[in-house]
This record gives sequence, structure tokens and C-alpha cells, in this order.
Amino acid sequence: MTFFLGLVLGFVREFLVVRYYGFLALRKALSGSIVTLLLGFLDFFIIANFIQTKSWGMVIGYISGESLGTLIGIKYGRRNNQ
Repeated sequence: MTFFLGLVLGFVREFLVVRYYGFLALRKALSGSIVTLLLGFLDFFIIANFIQTKSWGMVIGYISGESLGTLIGIKYGRRNNQ
């Protein structure tokens, strides 16, 4: 369960980061600000979970989720920005 939670958290965070940079490139200030707010709350939740669980499975899931989030975020952004 902790691996899956880490996977989801990593995916969501990295997807938001990729979209954030896409919004900045398009000069969409409000969208970028909203994503920054979401990232702040998500980062706090992730750090709190890592400290509380101390699970290597969650860390590995998080790293894997970040990789998937980058891949999907870039593909999604490229398709919508053209």
C-alpha cells in the first residue's frame, strides 16, 4: 500500500511540476500560481508521510511515480500546446 501511495504522490507532483513550467512558458500567471499553491500543500503532505512512515517502499514508489509523471506531463503538454 505504501508503494502505491508513493507512486501516486510522485506522479501527481511531477505532473504538476511539468504543467507549472508549461504555464510559465505560456506566461499564464494565474494558472502557474494555482499550481504553485497545490505543489506547496502536496510537498508538505509528502514530507509528513515520509517522516511518519519511514518506508523505503514509499520512497521507491515516489521516485517511480515522478518518472511516470514527467513522461505523461510532457506528452500531455506537448499535445495541448501545439
